[in-house]
Amino acid sequence: DARGEQAKALHAKVGRLRAQLPRLPAPDVSRQLDDLLDDPLVRQDDRLRLRVLFVKGETDEDLDPTSAQESWQEAQKIAERLGDAASANRARGELGIVAALLGNVSASIIHLGSALKVAQATKDVPSVVRWLTLSGRGFAEMGRTADAIGFYDRALAAASTVEEMSFPVMTHLAKG
Repeated sequence: DARGEQAKALHAKVGRLRAQLPRLPAPDVSRQLDDLLDDPLVRQDDRLRLRVLFVKGETDEDLDPTSAQESWQEAQKIAERLGDAASANRARGELGIVAALLGNVSASIIHLGSALKVAQATKDVPSVVRWLTLSGRGFAEMGRTADAIGFYDRALAAASTVEEMSFPVMTHLAKG
């Protein structure tokens, strides 16, 4: 049906935006994602909306943490409503990152700690590596180098268990 084809086309568009994000101006991508969030089809299709919100949250984390926070909060609610525990946990962890960006260290520790435990228990290695690496960066910024190295080493150990993650660039750059 035409509606299904439109949804597939929008899903593909979001995937292309996500893949091109490192090469495109983040403010432009953020505006395009805002437009997609206003699309009636995206408003009615929770799975598609969740996908757009994930990319919007990722895009806005360095650009506009408050906007990222709104995206991740909505994504978490939709994921919980859909019974998608992995996506809800991913949103929870990203809310921890945003809390740190907004200066709320205690909320960051709570969200990230909780999400990290779930990610470890469910073998969500990409999330484990990302969150351990970003936690290490936080410790490095506080001048706690030894603690930072410990987080990087844990991230590298986790990554080594998945062949496709044999060289997590973000972790190696942070550790360097």
